[in-house]
Amino acid sequence: MDDTHKLGFLGATSYVIGNIIGSGIFITPASILRCTDSVGLSLVIWVACALIAILGALVYIELGTSIREAGCDFAYICYVKWWVTFILQHFFFVS
Repeated sequence: MDDTHKLGFLGATSYVIGNIIGSGIFITPASILRCTDSVGLSLVIWVACALIAILGALVYIELGTSIREAGCDFAYICYVKWWVTFILQHFFFVS
């Protein structure tokens, strides 16, 4: 395999950040500024949304390291469904 076509850490990180930002960076600033009428508040909203996106990424990292099955979201939902079913069955059985 040719080493020139491998994606390094910096390239992979840039790719993921670019996918997260996407085209929304060009569309939403005007609407946020129009709704807030304040540049400072617009920046605070952007930072808050960035923190929410980072927390979402951390959740997926934790799920990926704790549930080691193929299928990503499907595997996570199956795991949660099993626990919810187990808890609800015992709750309704007792009541």
